[in-house]
Amino acid sequence: HTETVLPERMRRQTGEMLVRNSLVTDPFFTSGVRCYEQGDPMKRIHWNASAHMQELMVRLEEKTARRCILIILNLQTDPEEIGISTADEPLAEHTIRLCVQCIEEAVNEGYSVTLCSCGLTPKGEPLLMNDTSLLSALYALAEISVTEYMPSRQFIKEYSIIPPDTSAVLITPYTDDAAMLWKRQNHDSSVVVSGKGKDYAGIADIILPEPERSDV
Repeated sequence: HTETVLPERMRRQTGEMLVRNSLVTDPFFTSGVRCYEQGDPMKRIHWNASAHMQELMVRLEEKTARRCILIILNLQTDPEEIGISTADEPLAEHTIRLCVQCIEEAVNEGYSVTLCSCGLTPKGEPLLMNDTSLLSALYALAEISVTEYMPSRQFIKEYSIIPPDTSAVLITPYTDDAAMLWKRQNHDSSVVVSGKGKDYAGIADIILPEPERSDV
């Protein structure tokens, strides 16, 4: 795919946000300098400022928190399915590929990624991975079932309220009233539809249908 899956407004963010209270400081965010004190790490010395002031000066680093993103993967390919068989397995696999691309883009933007999917794991449970990397997601997605899953309405309801410091992307073959309600409840959310002509609720931010299939 040449098109991006992660919505543009989420790509414009730095992946970090400044906070008042945090145990973590970030050397990429500085708020000024101060005089060197015994015990300050040498890597914080601001050499240009030290030369100007004729004494050692160190950078003041802002406290930051990592931006979080929740990627919700729906593998039910049609609203009429009942959760025990996927009518369109190629569409489900295309939807997984879009999910992998979205994870890669989010990781590259510096996000902490949580992935959940209604596709069942070998243990018979929906997939849930916290602070995942692209490699770990690839292994997990390779094992989930595209023919057995938790029904999408039930699954989306499980994630009806997203934490205020978290962005969310729903990647789904289609939209319905349940997806519409989810988007209304979560302002910092986006919907990516993988099925051609399946944005039934008219709420998709991005539509990326699979390439035309060839019978040859």
